[in-house]
Amino acid sequence: MKIRDSWAAYMFDNAVGFVGVVLENASQEQHNVGTEKQPKWEAKYTMAQLLDPSFRLPAPVKPKKMSGIESLMNTRGVKVWKG
Repeated sequence: MKIRDSWAAYMFDNAVGFVGVVLENASQEQHNVGTEKQPKWEAKYTMAQLLDPSFRLPAPVKPKKMSGIESLMNTRGVKVWKG
């Protein structure tokens, strides 16, 4: 990369190494798509997902559908008094 500043080159090297470790670990994650008695393990993420610029780790969990009041009651920092 021809980075002249030694500190910037060091930080760039660390960033590249970090991204490599994250991608390697994520590519080896597996989840069970079979049953408990007969597990069938598959890769959790495809390489296409991992290399997609818009993909984020961990993959977002789909929120549970709640009514408006349930949503407020489950919001962090909101105190609910039951009368």
